[in-house]
Amino acid sequence: MGSLQAWTSALAGSMSQSYKPIVAMAIFDLAQEEIKRDAFVQRVSEFFWQLERRFSLNHGPVNNDVQQQIKACMDETENETWTTVWRKLGQVDGNKTRAPRDFIWTKLCEMPLKKLPSNNTGTLYRVTDDGILLPKESLATIQANKKALLKLARCILGEFLERFNSTSPRVNQKVKIAWEKKRPPLPSSYTEALISYHKPVVCYICSTTISGTPDWDHVVPFSHIGGHDLWNLMPACGPNSGTGVHCNQQKSAGRPTEKQIDSTENRNQRMLSWLKSEKPDIPLRKANKLVQELEFAATKEELRRLWNAMI
Repeated sequence: MGSLQAWTSALAGSMSQSYKPIVAMAIFDLAQEEIKRDAFVQRVSEFFWQLERRFSLNHGPVNNDVQQQIKACMDETENETWTTVWRKLGQVDGNKTRAPRDFIWTKLCEMPLKKLPSNNTGTLYRVTDDGILLPKESLATIQANKKALLKLARCILGEFLERFNSTSPRVNQKVKIAWEKKRPPLPSSYTEALISYHKPVVCYICSTTISGTPDWDHVVPFSHIGGHDLWNLMPACGPNSGTGVHCNQQKSAGRPTEKQIDSTENRNQRMLSWLKSEKPDIPLRKANKLVQELEFAATKEELRRLWNAMI
């Protein structure tokens, strides 16, 4: 069996935790003849941290020990930046005999690294005390197919996580955001339409007229919805709004009220009519795409459906 087939066969096997595809993603991402132990543990741990910090996803039917280590370090630090959490993972505290980093490495060796390949273990990688060794054929296969292998592992992980996060939408998109370690920017077509439509700009939370630059708040929080949607963005008071209050920051990732959902749905209907009839100063191709998005959301009642899923 060639290395490519061996890797895909290994990923396609059954699993009861999310370790396997995450470990494979880290190997694919760091691929070289010798992947150092600390670099490997750091890549895996940071991904767990991104998933927890942004989206709080469950990793299987029972507690995931690596996730629990990350969460414990987050709870014990005032500043939950990755640098702070990674430093905390390297510390030996209290009655512990080893640092969380060492525990994570041991756990990964016990679980996915020994169980990931269904066969031909030695042809894919070899685990040592200091890290992971990749044979030439396996390394060449990963380097030649890196993008496809990463996407396969990411999709398998997303499919698995969906089973244990039934009320969390767009899990695959959330996995992608967490793996790439960055939140996607707001599409320029959205900001163009929102700025053109909202005149005057009024905070949808406190009803104050905004003289400065508004925040564009995700009515259903980004952490729940996992993306940007025109029909989910409303103007709110923020640091640069000139209102002296921070409604967006105070709302944070909390569930919006039904009044706020009603207000957003009504705005969406008015904006849809505006895009269709008033020919705003937006390129036709962009305007047509925005119309399609608003019509789809209205037909499927997406905003209210996602709001109800937060309960």
